[in-house]
Amino acid sequence: MELYGRTATDAIRQVVKKGSRMYEIREFEVGPRPKGLRKRSDKQCFINSFRVALNEDDVAYVEGLALSRVEDDFWIHHAWNVDKDGNAFDITWKDPGPRYVGMVIDDVFSRAGADYFESMLGEKELDEIREFLGKC
Repeated sequence: MELYGRTATDAIRQVVKKGSRMYEIREFEVGPRPKGLRKRSDKQCFINSFRVALNEDDVAYVEGLALSRVEDDFWIHHAWNVDKDGNAFDITWKDPGPRYVGMVIDDVFSRAGADYFESMLGEKELDEIREFLGKC
């Protein structure tokens, strides 16, 4: 089963190294929030998305930059989820942003017992995502 499907927006991709792991930066198609998943707490995207990835089958944790409609089309460091078809969905924002660019982080489960969860990306990775956006 391919969990993170490929889309037309994959035409430009960049592979980056984070620690000893390789991650692919890509833009994700935006899909609807899956039935049964409610909107979660505002300004808690990292823990919200982590908990969904931990508790839902065929859902991954993604972190990167999302284009906010609320902040006058401003790119925001954000976390969201991806379904088995590769579609981004957001459980933190009431209305999804128009664009989501980031990387699936599959070692997120190493923090399974965490009550507090912060970003897994540093400035280096965020700069690489910003560079990727400049190529799109």
